[in-house]
Amino acid sequence: MAARHRSTAVYRALLKLLPRDFRVRWGSDMVDVFLHRLDQAGGSPTRRAWVWARGLADLLAQSFTERWRARPPLVRGQGLGQDLRYGLRGLVRSPGFAVSAAVTLALGIGAATATFAVLHAVLLAPLPYPESDRLVLLWPEANGNVAMVALARDELTTVQEVSGLSSWALTLNGVGDPAEIDATMASASHFDVMGVQPAMGRSFLQSDELPGSEGVVILSHEFWSSAFGADPTVLGRTIDLAGAEYDRRRVVGIMPPAYRPFHRETKVWIPLQGDPAVALEADRSWYVNQRIAHLAPGATLDQANQEIGPHAERIQARLPRIFEEEEARVASVQP
Repeated sequence: MAARHRSTAVYRALLKLLPRDFRVRWGSDMVDVFLHRLDQAGGSPTRRAWVWARGLADLLAQSFTERWRARPPLVRGQGLGQDLRYGLRGLVRSPGFAVSAAVTLALGIGAATATFAVLHAVLLAPLPYPESDRLVLLWPEANGNVAMVALARDELTTVQEVSGLSSWALTLNGVGDPAEIDATMASASHFDVMGVQPAMGRSFLQSDELPGSEGVVILSHEFWSSAFGADPTVLGRTIDLAGAEYDRRRVVGIMPPAYRPFHRETKVWIPLQGDPAVALEADRSWYVNQRIAHLAPGATLDQANQEIGPHAERIQARLPRIFEEEEARVASVQP
């Protein structure tokens, strides 16, 4: 909540870039729209950074437009003429400075182009998953458990193939010095949701989710290469991952090199285990940070949002502390 207050305060301060009359008329609506976009970005740093970048760009563009409109037509033309005359005089009087300015401008344009290329690759280009435009996140993201994943699968008709995710930090032992790595606990259906399967070995099975089942792990291709030298005999081997429910886990799969994890820094995946029936009664066992799914064929985002409200109310009636007044909604994973 404190982070939301800080975001509101900073954005309101940026609104002072706009003329006062415009702020009085539209400022509150602009804050509401900005906060809605920030909420839709969820906890993803890249998506939240994009919301801020877009918000600032919109403010600068709107500020220029409003202040330009406020100038009388004659003044606009005179201002442009004066700027051109001053520019030509400066070019004649200081050709060296003009050349420096041109070089600086060219470098600036080049930097802006490079920045946009990076932004496009990271934020604007479609995510590299099949049907990524139909991938959605179910809110609230935090403080849930495996029961919320199971109930979403059973009750919601506008989404399908729901997967729960939870981020962890584990310590890899027995391979050089102990090293902390980023791990994702995921439902057995996760790789089906993302439209990808391991390049070697197998994906998770439903039986891997059962409490007491064998501890297994799937490695990212990058981690397999960097930590194990791309040794194919790692498949089937048991590795030591301290911090998980089982310290010893058998490697059952290795992901393709082109696969981009949904949590970008993920090095390994382990099954999200738990009995949904027990989780319903145990309040908050087996944390689930995110739920990701596909929109069902023919379903729209608006329809999914209409359905998830009553669904969340039913869960809240059984587990009142799960939602903690967070809004239940469905949002696209696309920036």
